[in-house]
Amino acid sequence: MGKEDPRFIRRESGLNVPRDGRVTIQDIGVTFGINLRERVIDKLRAFNFLPDGHELTFFSKGQGHKDSEAWYFVEEQVEGHMVYVSFLTPNSKTSVHKHDHPLKENYFWLAGVSFLRLDGDVRELRQGQELITVPSGSIHQLNTGGEASLALIVMENAACVPADKLHIPVRYD
Repeated sequence: MGKEDPRFIRRESGLNVPRDGRVTIQDIGVTFGINLRERVIDKLRAFNFLPDGHELTFFSKGQGHKDSEAWYFVEEQVEGHMVYVSFLTPNSKTSVHKHDHPLKENYFWLAGVSFLRLDGDVRELRQGQELITVPSGSIHQLNTGGEASLALIVMENAACVPADKLHIPVRYD
């Protein structure tokens, strides 16, 4: 085995995690062999969530959220909805939470494998599944096993909800 690259702290499922801990868009492209921007924009347009002329803003490095191990590459209001692009490294998870406001959280799988725990039931989610919807008030969490995962999340009618009220932390008993 060759010498480890000092710029990275670990390698998981082909993913080099930079020493600063933040994954880049280039890392995503190498890991999944995709152009993240094109894939996200195509998916949003296919489901009528991105109006013509709207330029989606991507972070060059993933941004973290409190109580979540996910890295977010998009976090933007589009036509009254909140749009997120979420990346989970192998063996990681988001927070356990629910949404009290009347909204639907739509998951579009872009690459990899995740497990969605929804009101106690667990569903394996794979690339190619077009749409999984989490109803308002449902307790849910995403996690990964040995593979990384990439998802596009559209929270319909969530743009009017204050950010600190959007995710209500809960516990599975």
